[in-house]
Amino acid sequence: MKARFFERKTHYEVPDSLSLAPEARQIMQVVCSHYRIGRSELVKCRRGHFNEPRAVAIHLIRTMRKDGFAAIGSQSGLKSYSAVGGVLDSIRKRLASDQELSERCQRVQRSLTTGQTET
Repeated sequence: MKARFFERKTHYEVPDSLSLAPEARQIMQVVCSHYRIGRSELVKCRRGHFNEPRAVAIHLIRTMRKDGFAAIGSQSGLKSYSAVGGVLDSIRKRLASDQELSERCQRVQRSLTTGQTET
């Protein structure tokens, strides 16, 4: 089931297909592990400074789980859902122009999908 429907996220014939995606906390744990930081560093806000691990986590939560901006904001330490939109815009632009960042993000995503077992 996971191998067939996870990549498409949701499917009208499989109402529970979203539950096949990794949990948001699991995504954040894998990102922390990949960047070798703690959760407190992941959610730390520094105005004017790009927090790559948090941006990658937000991007993966949004693309893999399709969670709403408000839910993502509360999990990642952002105070408003509009801040989540700003982070997503920023990371999408950087992913398009920075091949190394794109490769790092793909490695994190592969480690999340590789650990899933087929049912």
